[in-house]
Amino acid sequence: MKLNADIIFEKLKKQYPAEIHGTRETSLTLGRPEFHMDDDSRFLAGHLYLATAEHLPSRPQLEQGAVLICIGEPVRMKYYADRITLILILARKDFFSVYHSVQKIFDFYDQWNEELLGIFQQDANIQKIAELSAPYMDHSICVLDSSFHILAEGHRNPSGQTRKSGNTGDSLAQSDLAEFLTYGEMSMDIHEPMLLDVGKEFSLAVNLFDKAGQYAGCFFMSEEGRPFHDGDAALAGYLGSILEKSLERNPSLLSNERNTIRQILREIIEERPIRPIHKSVLQAVQMKTRYVCVSAHIISRYSQIPVSYICSLFEKNFPGCAAFPHNQSVAAFIDLKPLYDKDGKYQGNLNARLDPMLKSLKLYAGISNDFSNLYDARMHYLQAEIALENGQLTTDSASRFYFSSFVLMEMITNSTGGMPVEMFYSTGLKNLFRHDKHSPVSYFETLKVFLEENMNYTSTAEILYIHRSTLVDRINRIERELGIDLKDYNERLHLQIIIKALELREILKGSGK
Repeated sequence: MKLNADIIFEKLKKQYPAEIHGTRETSLTLGRPEFHMDDDSRFLAGHLYLATAEHLPSRPQLEQGAVLICIGEPVRMKYYADRITLILILARKDFFSVYHSVQKIFDFYDQWNEELLGIFQQDANIQKIAELSAPYMDHSICVLDSSFHILAEGHRNPSGQTRKSGNTGDSLAQSDLAEFLTYGEMSMDIHEPMLLDVGKEFSLAVNLFDKAGQYAGCFFMSEEGRPFHDGDAALAGYLGSILEKSLERNPSLLSNERNTIRQILREIIEERPIRPIHKSVLQAVQMKTRYVCVSAHIISRYSQIPVSYICSLFEKNFPGCAAFPHNQSVAAFIDLKPLYDKDGKYQGNLNARLDPMLKSLKLYAGISNDFSNLYDARMHYLQAEIALENGQLTTDSASRFYFSSFVLMEMITNSTGGMPVEMFYSTGLKNLFRHDKHSPVSYFETLKVFLEENMNYTSTAEILYIHRSTLVDRINRIERELGIDLKDYNERLHLQIIIKALELREILKGSGK
């Protein structure tokens, strides 16, 4: 296995007093060490040389990318350090002892590589690869899929694990990810290893990609045990390439029945044709329970929380749920069967599980009416979106909105066809508003309360603080202005729709939205 100067230096300095100088090539390009011969002044790029200071040439030919392990300090040290990578052994050590030490470093990583390739050729088992690699990397390893489910874990000290393992298939703990993202700048499109500051310690993370270049997951190593050194990133990158190839060999790790359900629901809400094989799957799972659709949006567009992680939390917190990203938000279809209480209600248990997620992840959510036919998934997804939109327009104090609370509001909004409500005023209603401009008595307010009280004269008079006979007289005058009989249901409905439309406009004007 090829190594780089940083890996070799970190191992050597545990045995000898050592220093490293010069620019370093981070990629794994170095083979086993070569003896530097007295009659050769060339140091070629990509080669690792071993020499004593007194045997170095006075006029060397140095290529950038060459690495020299020198026992003792050379006379022209700065000249070497300015052009190649120079590892100094700062003590008079036996040449062949150092040579065998370097060989053992290569033996160590060759053994890891051979065992890795053996696992890959056998069954490409991700868990075996993680368990094998952690002691060689000297860091615990956790492999996650694209939804932040744990695929495998390995520990640097298998006989004395330094932290509690999660279960394969579990999501990364919500608190862990929050800290991971709060302190780090994790991005799912970076191909190089990333050193992330997660507050108490660092983590080294490597994104994994499939053959099409799509994000397939990641693995990360915690700093526990020892600080990271410069060579760790190159080794992590190599391990990442093995894990990517292993995921290609094990596509079942990335797809299952739930993935199929997600795909079907996505096709429905995007109005794409459902494939025949998917129709049979849908018929097998639907009509067995009732569902609600939750549309969850991240409050801040600058949030670092991956939408795929939010999806995985929905599926973890709501058994039977299918959640997937849609338009930079989450569409979650929740099985209500586990949420019903003894009275046949589900809202209390749904809220109890949903609210902590919304608070900790800073989400808004709209919730549809319940339904049983998954072919209606698009309609109920739109209900959830409507609830979210109307809820955010009318209140700043909530993060969860049920469609059932906004049915009338949505119907009123749609009833005007986008035209100003004034376009629907009758001549009589215009006369009523003209009267109110020049009178201390508001006929419109009287009419509004009277209709809200189902034309009950007694309760209306109490609310308006007027005598009942005064109200009777005022209603008679209002009917004359309007030119209608309020006992006519259709006339009343016309007025009530206009009143609600005006109330809604005032609410939106007052909210500044």
